[in-house]
Amino acid sequence: MKEDKIVCHNVRHGLSISPQREYKPCCIYPKSLANNLQDYLNSPELAQLKADFDQGIKPLSCQECWDDETAGHPSKRTIDNKYVFKDMPHNIGFYSIMVAFGNSCNLACRTCGSYSSTTWIQEEKKLNQQGMDNTIHPHNRFYQEKSFIDELKSISKDVRHVYFMGGESFLAGINEHLEYLDYLTTLGNGIHLHYTTNATIFPTEKFWNRWKKFKKVDLQLSIDGIREHFEYTRWPAKWDQVYENIKKFQELSRGNDKIKLSVGHVVSIFTVYYYPEFYKWCLQNKLTDPFISLLSNKPEYDIRALPKAVKDKVREKLSKYHFDEIINYMYQADLSEHLVTGEEYINLLDQQRGQSFKETFPEFYQILKDHNETTTTG
Repeated sequence: MKEDKIVCHNVRHGLSISPQREYKPCCIYPKSLANNLQDYLNSPELAQLKADFDQGIKPLSCQECWDDETAGHPSKRTIDNKYVFKDMPHNIGFYSIMVAFGNSCNLACRTCGSYSSTTWIQEEKKLNQQGMDNTIHPHNRFYQEKSFIDELKSISKDVRHVYFMGGESFLAGINEHLEYLDYLTTLGNGIHLHYTTNATIFPTEKFWNRWKKFKKVDLQLSIDGIREHFEYTRWPAKWDQVYENIKKFQELSRGNDKIKLSVGHVVSIFTVYYYPEFYKWCLQNKLTDPFISLLSNKPEYDIRALPKAVKDKVREKLSKYHFDEIINYMYQADLSEHLVTGEEYINLLDQQRGQSFKETFPEFYQILKDHNETTTTG
């Protein structure tokens, strides 16, 4: 599709290095363009992306952003254009870098996998023994290579925004992480740091002391539900421990102009029906409005996979609170063919983990059950 003007600065001035050392223009780009910097810069696909945007053509590979924007939800593209690249000077290299120091993670969240979490490796092996077909990614520690850290430093001379994603940002690669922070402080660029953390591990003083030298530090806590909902989706995390850490984050960021605290929330079939309760909880606990991610990389858990009758029930609840972007996205496509796979995964993981979807989400379970019974009898 061609438009008069369409811009995504990530294709020229952004870089994402994934937990599996995949080089991409941004973290949601659906595939790797290379496994090292030189091949990435010379990638024919990257050249085509640049050409498409120059000509006002929407690349099909950027569909996640187009879907978000159609639903009225801020996309990765629009957010970055507005907040990350807004003051970017001309003739500059990488202005924004997102990097994961491998896939070490202490959680196996329902909407994740071994690509980003080592805890998922054994889980996926067990699932595959039950007949599922998961690609099992290795425990990746590429950050331990000196050549990688040296390369990362070499491409950071123009950087103003650095994002640390997981794995879990405060679990592994700590020495390399701190070394990179020390290097960034020498640049004098007024750099913004951004973190995504599952909030189970509270960063040590070594981080807090270094953060004082940066212009701004955004800490986004990934929280998918509260109490038993949280423990189900973010297994094997314990809510009491995470809630205690949330309060510590709030205490240390209160009155500190450099530290900004936010909440990230994945909207999936596990969380969508209970989003109003989560939203209210954030307000009651003096947290910011959640930044929602509309799950799309796992179609079996995508809210668009819900049958229309179930979507109607969800809409009935969410419309009272004007969560229109979630509702619009939910009706954007019919992915219901994937729900059977989702239910199979749910049942198998419930058995592996000693959990129960039925007992954790009784109201939503009943809606799904009523629909299935109506479909069967009909």
